[in-house]
Amino acid sequence: MNRTSLALLFPLFVACSDPRELAPPGEEVASKAQRITQAAPDADIDDAASSTNALSLALLARHPDGNFIFSAYSVTSAASMLEAGARNDTLSGMKKALQQTLSEDRHHRAMNTLEAALETRGATAKGKDGKPFRLVVTNQLFAQKGQHLEPAYLDTLAQEYGSGLRLLDFSTDAARASINSWVGQRTEGKITDLFAPGSLLGAKLAVVNTLYFNAAWNQPFPKANTAPAPFTLLDGTTPTVSMMRNSQLGAKAAVVDGTDIVEILYDGQDVSLLIVAPPTGKFGAVVQDLDAGKLKKLTDALRAEPLDLKMPKFKFDTRFDLTEDLKALGMTDAFEESKADFSGMTGDRSLFVGVAVHQAIIILDESGTEAAAATGFGVFATSAPPQPRPVTIDRPFLFFIRDVKTGVPLFSGRVVNPN
Repeated sequence: MNRTSLALLFPLFVACSDPRELAPPGEEVASKAQRITQAAPDADIDDAASSTNALSLALLARHPDGNFIFSAYSVTSAASMLEAGARNDTLSGMKKALQQTLSEDRHHRAMNTLEAALETRGATAKGKDGKPFRLVVTNQLFAQKGQHLEPAYLDTLAQEYGSGLRLLDFSTDAARASINSWVGQRTEGKITDLFAPGSLLGAKLAVVNTLYFNAAWNQPFPKANTAPAPFTLLDGTTPTVSMMRNSQLGAKAAVVDGTDIVEILYDGQDVSLLIVAPPTGKFGAVVQDLDAGKLKKLTDALRAEPLDLKMPKFKFDTRFDLTEDLKALGMTDAFEESKADFSGMTGDRSLFVGVAVHQAIIILDESGTEAAAATGFGVFATSAPPQPRPVTIDRPFLFFIRDVKTGVPLFSGRVVNPN
């Protein structure tokens, strides 16, 4: 049997211009099916968010070293598009790796509803660059010219993921170059060579998900307050970093067993940054022990309070091959030529996954994240306002950029050295 490979693409850039007008390369072949707008039940949306949270923590645990950023939501979206064509043990393995408990139809509808909800966030908010807030999800399927794909599969992509089909010729490296160029345009040149030369030669499909985010803080950090300050690394050394400060920040915060938890809102108050900073010397133990239940315990402890918050500004990127991660989490058959079953895509078992790549970039500074409290008025008897509680994030920490309403993690990561 002539078996050919698929490619998974997970590019992510935090902070870029609005990419919605940039068409993907290739000849368009569109399903006549319309995107479904009927929402999934709230319980199913909660389940999809919980699964994405679990995947986020699982991937963090598998990459314990250095600064790290990725999007479990982006991984889930792209893999779910493949999952729609998977069958039998291949499907079971994918569901296990993605931490899913819903049936396939309910999962796809929940992902559809989540994406539609995310597209409404920050309608009147600002980006960190002064332009409008952007949180843009794009799903795209590229196929080899002449490759047969089942109409029912294409209908599912159109109905639940808003994805069309673009035809390219993967017999030359030009197809890879055109996809990379498209991704580069959509990320303002920040991600320009996601797929390595030759990595897509002979591929039959490339499944693409891109996630773009640009938001100002709800309460910016005054640039005049930024100053050099020590940051304690995991080895105990204390290099100097650029430490931002907002001495009158409305936020949610808590201290649980010595771990500082802070949630800061972005403009529009639809998305937040959650920081989890264990005590000095305890970062590894806390992170290794962190699961969805323990993370919920931390977030449940959050309470609104004024803070005098100091935290470092940072910028870094991560690129990694997802193949071994997904295999270790249970998605084994999809990568094995003799076992993969994507017959829901093609009507036969001629495809397997050959490439799974993820890349992400984050820029976080005084104006926002290229990612507090809302103003509220209540009339009570007068009393002296509480003094802002000092919180200094001067040691390694985890961060989660989350959708406030659903709790789905859009981006997750770890900062061990802001420099």
